[in-house]
Amino acid sequence: MSSFYDEIATKLDTDVAALIFTAETGRNVFLGVLPPTPDTCVALFGLPGTNIMDQRDVPGLQFPRFQFITRSADYEEAATLLQSIRSSLHGLIGYNTSHYRIMRCHAEQEGGPLGQDAQGRFEFSINFVAEFHALPPEEE
Repeated sequence: MSSFYDEIATKLDTDVAALIFTAETGRNVFLGVLPPTPDTCVALFGLPGTNIMDQRDVPGLQFPRFQFITRSADYEEAATLLQSIRSSLHGLIGYNTSHYRIMRCHAEQEGGPLGQDAQGRFEFSINFVAEFHALPPEEE
């Protein structure tokens, strides 16, 4: 089964046409790394969240947090990538991926600029929190 973060990245591969396809990964979103190239890219990083497991009505309910960093040599392009991600994920309710049911997902803030990296490329960041559980095998 793929990870929750991989499935979020796959959703963005499908939803956000403005993202940049990279031959290295065969997708638009890098997972867990902001590579030195290409100049324009999107990276997804998992952050510590809460795992309630079996103490609730929905076994395995999890509350992950995650962050996207967009980067481009063009300020407006990096900002547009960030807004595209926010539009795709903020307010997501009752969405099934291949292996997970996302009960809700929302941005923790508007997101904004981080400044420039050592190569002068503009970076933006936005954080999300979600609530999900794995789908039983018969629902996948």
